[in-house]
Amino acid sequence: MENNQQEENNKQERNTLQWLLCGSIGLYLVMVAVAFGVHLWVMLFPIKNSFEIKSNPEKLESSPEKLEKLVRDYAEKEVDRSYGRFFTQFNFAIFLIGTSVWILRQSVINQLKADVEKDGERLRNESEETIRKYLKQETDEQLKAALQEYFNNKEIDNNIKRALSLDKKLKAQLEKSRIVEELSIFIPPEEVFFQEQTAPKIQERLEKLVFKLEEHIKSHKELLSLTVDDYIKLGDALYCLENYEKAKEQYENATQEHPDAYRALLGIGNALLRQGEKQQREGQKEQADKLFNEAIEDYYKKAITINPYNFVAHVNQGLVYKRWKKNSEGLKEAIKCLDEAIKILPK
Repeated sequence: MENNQQEENNKQERNTLQWLLCGSIGLYLVMVAVAFGVHLWVMLFPIKNSFEIKSNPEKLESSPEKLEKLVRDYAEKEVDRSYGRFFTQFNFAIFLIGTSVWILRQSVINQLKADVEKDGERLRNESEETIRKYLKQETDEQLKAALQEYFNNKEIDNNIKRALSLDKKLKAQLEKSRIVEELSIFIPPEEVFFQEQTAPKIQERLEKLVFKLEEHIKSHKELLSLTVDDYIKLGDALYCLENYEKAKEQYENATQEHPDAYRALLGIGNALLRQGEKQQREGQKEQADKLFNEAIEDYYKKAITINPYNFVAHVNQGLVYKRWKKNSEGLKEAIKCLDEAIKILPK
């Protein structure tokens, strides 16, 4: 709407200038024609119109030669004066025409500028629209490519995170295995450590390793996965430290992983045996009998059923009978268990 109004104003201005130019040129031509006619009339009728001759009547009385000369001089003066006026007016006409042409030229230039600006505005709008469409298309393609790259990078990041997590897990597992392996060095062999008391120096070393392992498990709980053997080794170390309750807990963790782990069942029976002996020394006979019975019925017998050739289970079961039933029946059961152990390992 604004462009149309401006174009209309420019058109009106151009028409006004054209009419003004045409009127000026026409008026000037009329003035030149009138002036030229007057001068021509004066030249054709010099005597009648000569103010100089009329004002000097004595000159009319001169000789014909003088009169002719006087008329010729007057005509020449009038012609010179007419040519001077004509060229003056002609120069003024040239100036006026030049000015008018310049005004018309400026009007045309202004119109051309307006047309160019209009075309430029139209081309600019078309270019902007084309650029917007192109940029939108390019932006969409770049956005798709960026999103694809983002998801690819995200997948790479996830892979890196998984790799780092696996690396941390592997390091945690290796450290755990190293501590468990070191524990194994200080734990007595299976066939003797249940009957012997561990030396104080070994207990001191085991205590440090158990603390280190428990702290490692606590700080890397989400990364570690303990095996049945790990639980049994930790239980054995706690057993050697005479912490039978916590040892029993570790053996039970092993049986949760593998219910038929006879080595863990044997460990629970041994822990119950030591707890029963403690209750017996403290005079808690009923509690001690309950622990002895649980050790035999729930754990030793099951361990022997799984592995009947393990002589330690037969020996410890005999010890339980001896401490639990201090009578002929208990002695008979104890001897029976020991006989089975001797059959397995005669020497």
